[in-house]
Amino acid sequence: MKRIGTVLLASAVCLGFSFSAAASQEREINFDLHSSIYSYGESIDKVIFDMGGLEIDESCLTTDMFQVEAEGKAATIVGPAVQMVSDDGLTHLGPYKEQRQVQDIYVENGKLVLDLVTEKNTAGKSTLDFTANFETLKGCNLSLDVNYDITITKPLRLTDGKELTALTFKQGEILNEEIRKFNPGQLFGVKYQFYKPENAGDGQKHPLIVWFHGGGESGYRGTLYNNTSQLKANRGAVAFAGSEAQEIFGGAYVLAPQVPNEWSDSLEEAK
Repeated sequence: MKRIGTVLLASAVCLGFSFSAAASQEREINFDLHSSIYSYGESIDKVIFDMGGLEIDESCLTTDMFQVEAEGKAATIVGPAVQMVSDDGLTHLGPYKEQRQVQDIYVENGKLVLDLVTEKNTAGKSTLDFTANFETLKGCNLSLDVNYDITITKPLRLTDGKELTALTFKQGEILNEEIRKFNPGQLFGVKYQFYKPENAGDGQKHPLIVWFHGGGESGYRGTLYNNTSQLKANRGAVAFAGSEAQEIFGGAYVLAPQVPNEWSDSLEEAK
């Protein structure tokens, strides 16, 4: 009963302040999208707001305070690839416009965090656009242009009792800590991503793990060739750079090449 009473009291305080003078001046709040690599590909699972030093009353946060609309558009294809996509009958299968559901809201290190529902069948979570022709079974994963439109649905209360009602939100980067561990490169016309273990300088020998991607993570005819899909489309390469695998191997290098078209065209380079 004590806990129930505390919750009821906090709710009453929040409701009471909803009728107080609000800080109505408009503020622009910057936010970044954070993604993780799941077995089904890279998905955005957090929105993190930079509150600029504003101290939020966490007792009044609710998951329905923000409306989050996600839109993933097919990235603009330029140059000769435009005609190629048309001639080959490739279709963009990834674009979407969906409402994202907030499953948790909290403050961490002075920033406001929205945890988004990111289950396998959740619509509007992906950063990838599988562009393919299923009659010829040819295609590749491209990146979507992802934009989030966020609106506040009720006043955001601060610890000093003031309430913010006129907020606008400006999107920044899509951040992925797993991908940021890798560095891009290119050799003999083949692009790759490379991870160096944290203990690489300890004077010991460390194994090299080479991750060979599947057909959907390749480039397409050497033109639609991004050097990121081999990391984003599944957990293969990034899992080997994760703490669990690194502990098992005592620290290992991870090389994730991406071929410009098909492996059969790049067997010599792969050797």
